Amino acid sequence: MDSPIEHRGRGACVYSRRIDRLYHKYSRYMALFYLYSGFTLVAYLVKKLRDYRFLPVGHLVEKRALKDNFYKFKIKVGHLKWRKIQPGDYVFIKVPNVRGLRELHPFSVVNKVGEDGVITLAIRGDGDFTRQIQSLELGELIQFDGGYGRFNTLITQNDGDQLVLATGGTGIVPMLAIIDAHPERLITLFYTVHTAADQIYVTQLEHWAATRATLTVHVQTGRFTPATELQKFTGHRTTFLISGPYALGQSWVRALRQRRIAASKYYYEEFNW
Repeated sequence: MDSPIEHRGRGACVYSRRIDRLYHKYSRYMALFYLYSGFTLVAYLVKKLRDYRFLPVGHLVEKRALKDNFYKFKIKVGHLKWRKIQPGDYVFIKVPNVRGLRELHPFSVVNKVGEDGVITLAIRGDGDFTRQIQSLELGELIQFDGGYGRFNTLITQNDGDQLVLATGGTGIVPMLAIIDAHPERLITLFYTVHTAADQIYVTQLEHWAATRATLTVHVQTGRFTPATELQKFTGHRTTFLISGPYALGQSWVRALRQRRIAASKYYYEEFNW
């Protein structure tokens, strides 16, 4: 029979081994934690360095009120050849010399960006950033990152399809660039707003519709009924591009799924800015 001293000795040894295993397990965990934290810090610093040193620089060359609390901005960028902005894309912009505007925010591009390097944005003052930017003076330095987006990818992948554009509110902005860039494509636009006062660029849309046999424009207050509208496109090769508030987007996506439209034939981009 073991003596009390021997029993206590073995117990202490077992306890020590358990402590040792826990220590090594904890050490491995902490090593992974510090490695991940270090990687995150480096990635953050690299992003900040890129934002401040390598983002393309432009200047505000035009600012005009489209309506109350809704402004059009034109930014002239000197070197765009390394940055491809496709019709329907959005960009991130910031104003590094103005407090409150130094963080990147996303906005869709109104125009088909050409060799002149002019980027046109239409921005409604819904938040601190979007309200403060309305006070910028001409000539202000603006940095941007982009373009980003999947609309042009879907258009290219479905070359030859007619396009159905369903949008509401500020979601009309990327659709303007798509319509402008594709005069040869059959395009049908469904544009809805809460009130007539919320409409923007309707005059431009009406002009395009009057001068282009390939374009049909439907503008109304209140929502369209997607299931009803989709019946008009049965049997035709069609790609559907949707932009706007969540409820609008989901109503169109739901109707498309009910008609068993392939996922490669539609894309919804939610607008919260």
